[in-house]
Amino acid sequence: MMKLPIRNFASSTRCWKGTIFPKFSSHDELAAFLRKPTWRVHDMIPDTSNNSTVDARVVRKMLKLSGLNTDITKEQEDQWIVALNKQVAFINHLDDSCQTEPGSNGSEVFRLIASDHNPPEPLTLKKLLEQVEKVEQEVDVTKGEEGFSASGFRTVVNEQRS
Repeated sequence: MMKLPIRNFASSTRCWKGTIFPKFSSHDELAAFLRKPTWRVHDMIPDTSNNSTVDARVVRKMLKLSGLNTDITKEQEDQWIVALNKQVAFINHLDDSCQTEPGSNGSEVFRLIASDHNPPEPLTLKKLLEQVEKVEQEVDVTKGEEGFSASGFRTVVNEQRS
């Protein structure tokens, strides 16, 4: 029979002590320290001159989707482009600081505008009437819809018209 060597494992704990800020001896020193800024928002915004994800097309589309006037000058358009690029860069910076791998979530794509998929089919009177006919089949008692009758509603509306 072979003997296996026994190893002794020793563990020790070390107490590390460090200081980040100096100790404050009075409230005035603490207040002065807290009043002194240590960083600026502009330091957190990366340079957007080389990373332009927003262009004139995106600005026009966002203005249109927002219901704002799209008749703007070239200078105003450039201001919009710069402002939106800064916002996208700042959001990407914040997002990348929370991610383990920067850019791993596809944040490079500007996702604040509506998708470029095919627009939905327009709602016609025929389709609307078909949906009204289906209402009787979709009555949900839990929502308090037990007393509604589409045909009864239709007769009430027709009586009011005549």
